[in-house]
Amino acid sequence: MNIRWNDSRCILCLEELPLTSEHVIPQVLGGRLKSAFLCARCNSELGTSQDAKLKSDAMIRGSALELRPVLPGLVEALDEGGAYVGSSAIGEFQGTVKKGVFRPRPLRPGDGSLMLANPEAREAIVRMLKKEGRDAEIPAALERFDAARPNDRIEVAPGIQMIEWQTERIRPVLEVGAAVPDTWPLKTAYEFLAFCLGRAIYSDVFQPYREILRSGSWNGDAAGVERLQAEQLSPLHGLLLEPNAPHTVVQVRLFRRVCYRVHFRRIAATGPRVIYSQNLAEPSETLAILES
Repeated sequence: MNIRWNDSRCILCLEELPLTSEHVIPQVLGGRLKSAFLCARCNSELGTSQDAKLKSDAMIRGSALELRPVLPGLVEALDEGGAYVGSSAIGEFQGTVKKGVFRPRPLRPGDGSLMLANPEAREAIVRMLKKEGRDAEIPAALERFDAARPNDRIEVAPGIQMIEWQTERIRPVLEVGAAVPDTWPLKTAYEFLAFCLGRAIYSDVFQPYREILRSGSWNGDAAGVERLQAEQLSPLHGLLLEPNAPHTVVQVRLFRRVCYRVHFRRIAATGPRVIYSQNLAEPSETLAILES
């Protein structure tokens, strides 16, 4: 859903610059609600400082992975480069997923050897022998490596030992991921308020929030974020302008389960109560006024 923006000023830096399209819920999460209300510089800075951190958030990533059967393409893109642990007969090892394939990281067992995944191992054999000027030994070394049984240590060439281990299973690493900073739900809520309030978003009362987003320095007197987790999980995103209680609160929901309630403590916005919902599986979108 593309909402037309009827002003030439960026809603973040307030400068009159060419405006670029911004997804309120990022595209990496399947978001489609967008408008051209950020200049290229602010759009790029927010994407780098905020949206790029979504993949490492354990609650967001974990919720998305559970929806893989329903949203295979979206989850594969979101999980690109994600941390995993693989298990084999010789132990556990860390790695990442690239284009849907598990790529183990190089492993040093502690006995002086280096364990690499195939084809990285084959490439390492060629690289080591070439470095030593032993190009003639490369074909035989690769042949010995290819003929080896999984998890067996073999000498592919004098002084070079290799193990081609077999990955039995993998599991995502969710316990070490860094949660998105509070500035991310604030950014999403601020952009949604722009849809709800129109040009009022340029008011001076919003300056403290613009300063937080531009500097990254949090101001607890002006803003607060509640992090909640629902039991239900489904392929739904949502945004809601709640009634003032007593200040403005915007609710941001991802995959229905992950919820942020963003408090704009210095503002009591007047106007309609607006809700946006997006079904990622169908796909469909709704932007509606619930009440005045």
